[in-house]
Amino acid sequence: MRSDLGPGVAVVGLVTGSAGLGKTTFAVRAAHAVRRGFPDGVFFVDLFGMSQRPLPVDDALALLLGALGVAARQVPAGTHGRASLYRSLLRERRVLVLLDNAASEEQVRPLLPAGGAARVLVTSRRLLSGLEGVRRLVLGPLQLPEATELLTGIVGERSATDGEPALTRLAQLCGGLPLALRIIGNRLVSRPDWGADELARRLADEERRLEQFRAGDLKIANAFGMSYEQLAPAARRIFRRLA
Repeated sequence: MRSDLGPGVAVVGLVTGSAGLGKTTFAVRAAHAVRRGFPDGVFFVDLFGMSQRPLPVDDALALLLGALGVAARQVPAGTHGRASLYRSLLRERRVLVLLDNAASEEQVRPLLPAGGAARVLVTSRRLLSGLEGVRRLVLGPLQLPEATELLTGIVGERSATDGEPALTRLAQLCGGLPLALRIIGNRLVSRPDWGADELARRLADEERRLEQFRAGDLKIANAFGMSYEQLAPAARRIFRRLA
């Protein structure tokens, strides 16, 4: 996301994809890569879109206004007043706002600029197809060579001991999900006595595979569980019956 105002440059970028694909990591890395083009600041707000209580728009605006230097006593009371002040400030500054984990178009719209040099990068598991004039990027699973490279980088020096075939097999069982690769890599690093072959054998058991994707408090089931909780009762029932 560039900061210049040339023709065709999008003011808002939207990164979407399912759970575990690394949308937040991708967006944060992108923000770091271009931060020099935004001398007035790079701001991050977690909108908690997949939780039971997404961040209210008023609270998000208050956080952003505070980051932009507005004292708490000067923050307008209502959504309209806060959004107007926020957009006025964005017109005057070169800032990048990263809105992570958006729940809906309604949550995002008041947080978008109305022109000027500011840029916004949004991540969401939903397509947010109601947003107009945004540049969209849909993330998908990593290809096997990329997944193997990522896993090899995570395990570091022990990759020579485990061997490429075993790591490739593990990467294949992770389904190209960066979160799953991170968890499996962390398990190998934290347990030097475990071999990649042994862990691959554990993952090969489809009925118990999901429970293997955990490292400390990092669990891939949590990421999928949040998506499941957002489904309508009928959709949840279908998934349970399919299982």
